[in-house]
Amino acid sequence: MNINKILRESEDDSIFVNSDIFNPKYTPENIEYRDEELKQIILNVKPLLNHKKSTNTIIIGNPSTGKTTVMKKALIAIEENTNIPVCYLNCNIQNTKRKCYMELFRNLTQYKLKPNISTESLNNIIMEKLEKEPMIIAIDDANYLPPNEANSFLNEILRIHEYYNSDLCLFIIINSLEFKYSLEKNVSAVFVGEEIYFKEYTKEEVFNILKKRCSLGFREGCITDDQITLISNKCHETGNIRLALTILNQIGKKADKLNEDIISDHIIETVLSKYNK
Repeated sequence: MNINKILRESEDDSIFVNSDIFNPKYTPENIEYRDEELKQIILNVKPLLNHKKSTNTIIIGNPSTGKTTVMKKALIAIEENTNIPVCYLNCNIQNTKRKCYMELFRNLTQYKLKPNISTESLNNIIMEKLEKEPMIIAIDDANYLPPNEANSFLNEILRIHEYYNSDLCLFIIINSLEFKYSLEKNVSAVFVGEEIYFKEYTKEEVFNILKKRCSLGFREGCITDDQITLISNKCHETGNIRLALTILNQIGKKADKLNEDIISDHIIETVLSKYNK
């Protein structure tokens, strides 16, 4: 194996124009079929610009329906166009109340976080900070928080209005209404918010989304509509658009490994076969 040759190979020889396009965490410039949902999120935040009470929101939808992508797009737009600080909590990572407070602390202050600081001290510092300025908090995959921790954290955050003169806009992103119904009565009583539902993409919408990603991520003409249809059908069958993006990324890498200028049906069949078990 000629390692030096591999290292010297130019990216111009790659079938990819931009492989980041196929990263499920990538936030596209334009998000297809989610204009209304994005608009509603922005409208729910807008009162904060005039120091008025905003609308807390629950965002509901099955996995891979664009909830996270749209929320991140909204937060980026808010950061670029306002002075309102934002904090995005991913409860797959910040999966305890303490970790959520630690992430809020990092977003709200310039202080170095002491490893032995108590959760109560974190809470007090954050609440004092929120008293002085508005903030938007998005809690993604909130259902990954243990029920007792979720109830405790949300209860403390939601009661900011009672104890502090704070302008806070809260978004809770969940996969099903079971999480909402699992909240204790004292939390549900305080959380009065709008619900935004993200419907499943249709088969045609899935195809168009993937075709757009392919036009941005692959060299022109290297993949056909029929091939994209095969992959989009797989995605629609599983309801997982992230899987389709992963498959496209793997297909591109396999084509590069074989020094192919176009993506062959054989490459697609080989990659898809791994997901047919």
